[in-house]
Amino acid sequence: MRFVNRCLAVVRIRQPYVDWTKTLPDSDVIASLGEEPRAYLLAENPQDDLDLALAESWKRIFECELYAWLTDDNAWPRARTRELFDEWFEVTLASTVEDLSPFELEVEYFEF
Repeated sequence: MRFVNRCLAVVRIRQPYVDWTKTLPDSDVIASLGEEPRAYLLAENPQDDLDLALAESWKRIFECELYAWLTDDNAWPRARTRELFDEWFEVTLASTVEDLSPFELEVEYFEF
């Protein structure tokens, strides 16, 4: 077992985000939206301070969440503020991440 020197942000969408997705083309395809939270590894945050943990990463998380449902970033909300992020997403932190995998996994990274 390996200790990962990072904290984990678990992101769940809130109703205002679901409401926004209903304005999108093919919104009926997004029937199961929000059933599964998404998790992001962040820099270590020994104080378990949510604001501190999200200070440098909320914009990237916001973009990842939007991209998960709509790859055309021209259709994303223009004013992506921290206030809108907090309204659309619930974030909780886990300060300890342990890798239980018995072997190294190849990780595939996607850039957008």
